[in-house]
Amino acid sequence: MGLTLRRRWLLSLTALSLAVVVAAAVALRIGSSYALSATGVLVPPQSIITQAQQAAPYAPNNPLLYMGGLGQARDALLRALDGQDTGDAIKERFRGVTVDIAGDPTSSAPMVLVTTTSGSEDTSREALDFIKQRVLTLLGQVQDQLGVKAQDRITLLYLATDTHGQADHKKQIQMSGAAGLGVGFLLLLLIVLVDSWRMARRSPEAATTAQLETARRA
Repeated sequence: MGLTLRRRWLLSLTALSLAVVVAAAVALRIGSSYALSATGVLVPPQSIITQAQQAAPYAPNNPLLYMGGLGQARDALLRALDGQDTGDAIKERFRGVTVDIAGDPTSSAPMVLVTTTSGSEDTSREALDFIKQRVLTLLGQVQDQLGVKAQDRITLLYLATDTHGQADHKKQIQMSGAAGLGVGFLLLLLIVLVDSWRMARRSPEAATTAQLETARRA
């Protein structure tokens, strides 16, 4: 194969050039993706603090110190967000946006991580704002269905929200590289196959010519 490609160096160079062009075209077509994230935490109701202070007058008045029992509430909220209604609402408003809503596996706190990814930073930001509000709305609806009183309601506090997305070229590089390598390999293989076919056709003709020349000399 190497000898064939060296012999057909001009065709090989053309094939490699076409592969580079295809890779560049795919990279431009896919473009970069932009991801933005928001981090929220469930906050216990004021009634929990009130009960704790009634039992112990010197109990702290900091709701962040009473998060121990909110893990199950966070899991129920994530399951509700994973429903079809939320997915359909996102797909209808933001086509081509990838959404990830999950807990934080690195923390024991009842965290909610929301990440949106798309080919446009503005679209990712709009989708993130929409989903943040959707999380708050759904949290309220779930507690409405359970008849939870205002003083006993769990709330959600957003601790951080990205204002600028980080450009991610990983998918762009992977897809363009795969396309370029695939096209280059197929073109080089085609050159080898065609060259082998032509050489095979020439071999019988060359043998016949040699036999006729030998017979003539004899």
